[in-house]
Amino acid sequence: LRRGGHAMAFAPDAVVLHAHPSSLTRFWAQHVGYGRGARRYWRLQRAHSGQGLRVEPLRFYLGMLLWPFRQPHIAHPRRVAALMALSQVANAVGFFL
Repeated sequence: LRRGGHAMAFAPDAVVLHAHPSSLTRFWAQHVGYGRGARRYWRLQRAHSGQGLRVEPLRFYLGMLLWPFRQPHIAHPRRVAALMALSQVANAVGFFL
């Protein structure tokens, strides 16, 4: 949209509530879909800018997996970390399919 001349805007009072029933199968499929979308985005970005794929450094992913353990309000940090890891694996699978 920005390349088309449209401006971005920040709306701090905008609230989006997004919740729907889920299962492990739906979770996997959703994150595989995110990976497929990321691949399409990367291809378009590469065609426009000529830049290659940029992967976050390992410390980014380690920080993401450790984040739930640093949050006192998360009741089951191991479960959250496991789902975060699974989401990244599913995303990679979708990206490379």
